[in-house]
Formats: sequence, structure tokens, C-alpha cells
Amino acid sequence: MSQKIYIPVAIDLYIYSLNKMNDIHWFENSLIRVIESQIKTGLPSVSNILHKPIHNGLLYQIANLCFYSKFGSNIALHKSMSDLDSLYEFIYGYSVFLGESNLKYHPSRVEFFTLLDEIVELDPNKYVPDLEKNKFLQKVDDILFELQSAYKLELEMLRLLYIQDTQSRLFNDRQLCEYISFSLSSYYGFKGFPKRNSDSLSMIERCSWPKDIELALYERESGICPKCERAFSSKLTKHIDHIVPISKGGTNDVVNLQLLCEECNVSKKDKLMRGETTIPKYFDRSFKRKIKDIDFQKKQHRLSK
Repeated sequence: MSQKIYIPVAIDLYIYSLNKMNDIHWFENSLIRVIESQIKTGLPSVSNILHKPIHNGLLYQIANLCFYSKFGSNIALHKSMSDLDSLYEFIYGYSVFLGESNLKYHPSRVEFFTLLDEIVELDPNKYVPDLEKNKFLQKVDDILFELQSAYKLELEMLRLLYIQDTQSRLFNDRQLCEYISFSLSSYYGFKGFPKRNSDSLSMIERCSWPKDIELALYERESGICPKCERAFSSKLTKHIDHIVPISKGGTNDVVNLQLLCEECNVSKKDKLMRGETTIPKYFDRSFKRKIKDIDFQKKQHRLSK
């Protein structure tokens, strides 16, 4: 069976993740706690978070946290009647995915799609007594529980696909990664030590880079040094650089890495430098013309005085 994510849900999760990262309370109370709990486990697969570019690194943790926060298994605890649009999209996303398997043979199928109709017809602005509201949401939970039980492995695969999609969307924007890295360094302080009274994070040290990390960075940068905008080649060698230097609280997580040519990497040293976005300026020519027109109008205005 070919697993596919439902794009409206994927976009919704990505936007939700952006909003969460701009929430200082979520950053400190959720993300930082997860990071420190991972470090304290002592397990190499997760305790090296921030110290090494592991697969379950910072971007994975952000996407995973946001997935469970937004689409927790107990819908009644997380959703209100005003959230029906998001709830509808997620339930419909379930049906799209499960419809590719054997959902049509599952006993909950008729009840499931009847519920979809009820959601569409329900007016979220209309007053609904708490008792009726709780019964409605409990019904949603019961059906989702049946489907989750019947398709546990399929839904776990779907969860991973949504996390992978969100993780890739976040990584694709270097400026966003830079924002996360600066936020993290401002929290942990210089040389990788927490500003709070905690010994959960020892000093970050330089490490070697897996080939897949270098390839991911190369693809994000489109084979071009983001500083001098020259294409990498045999003559213009590439180096993995820390966006926020280790000496200033940077980490070895992929969110804090970029690819620079040797010359730009040497000139940057351990300085903090704001980078350019990796998102192409698709309408650059159009905007340049508009800016040029405004400059011309400004000159005409000065001359007329």
C-alpha cells in the first residue's frame, strides 16, 4: 500500500509549528523540556541531541511535539467546537489514507462518514450545551480509537510521514533554522551551558559530519555558497559551518548548520552573521521594477519642490 499524506493537514501542521516556535512559553516549557529529557536518558540515539546531527534531532522533536499537540489521540481533550474546521480536515485526512486500505470493510465505516456529515452540518457559532458537546466529542474519540486500534501500524507510518514532511519544510528555510538556533543559544547561553541551574547539557564539541547531512545541506543551498553566491566545484570546495558558532552557544544539530565555501568559512570564523533565505525570489524582477518606479517618483517629487 502506498502511504500518502493529506496536504491540507500537512500545511496546517507546518503553520501550527511556525506559530509554536514563536511562542516563548511553548519553547521553554515544551521544547526545552524534551531536549533536556532526551539528554538525561543517556541513550546514544537521543542523548546526543544538540551534540551530534542525529536523525531524531531538533527539527524532528519540533515536528513530533507539534503533531501530538495538534492531533493528540484524545480529541475531546484538545478540541473545542470552534476547532471543527481543523478537526474535520484531520478526520478527512484519516479517511483519505485509510480509504486506500480496507476501511470500507471496517464496521465503523458507515458511522465514520455519518460523523463527517454531522460535522459539516454543525454550526460552530450556535450554542451547544456542554453535555451535548461532550457527547459529540466523545463520539469522535470512540470512532478514532476504533480506527487507531484497527490500523495501528498504518497510522504510525502516517504519523512519521507527517513529521518527515514538517521537518523538511522547516529545514528548507535557512533563515528559519537560523532563528531556531539563535533562540536556542540565547536560552542556553555561551559555550553550550544552560543559563538555568542544570547540568543536563555539557559543553558542545566539534564532531564529524555524516555524508547524508552534507548532501542535505548541499541540496538546500542548491549547490551555491550562500555568502558569495558562487557555485561549489572542485576549485571551490565546500565546508560545513555552524550558523551560531559553538563558542557563542551553537550546537551540532543540523538546524545550526550551513554549507559555505572555504574562503567564506575562513572569513566568517566565529562571528555571528545573519544569512540570506534559501527561498528563491521568484518575483524579483517584478518587484525591482516597482521599487525602481518608486525611486523615480521620489526624485520627481524632490525636483518639484
